[in-house]
Amino acid sequence: MSLYEEFRAHVRAQTPVALATIVEGPGIGAKLMVTRTNGTEVVTGSLGHPDLDRVVARDTAGELEAGRTGVR
Repeated sequence: MSLYEEFRAHVRAQTPVALATIVEGPGIGAKLMVTRTNGTEVVTGSLGHPDLDRVVARDTAGELEAGRTGVR
């Protein structure tokens, strides 16, 4: 299943999900998806660097918890 198919399935199931995409600079187009299952964040994909993935996953989990969207 592709990342987009998995994302669509979460949206249709009304499961909290976030999709982060690099829109400018190195790694443009890279994607990272974060969902929450039984209180645990599940990260799929990569933005191309482990430290960036960790920070974005952490921030995205906070946005999911707060029920917000954002652009950074």
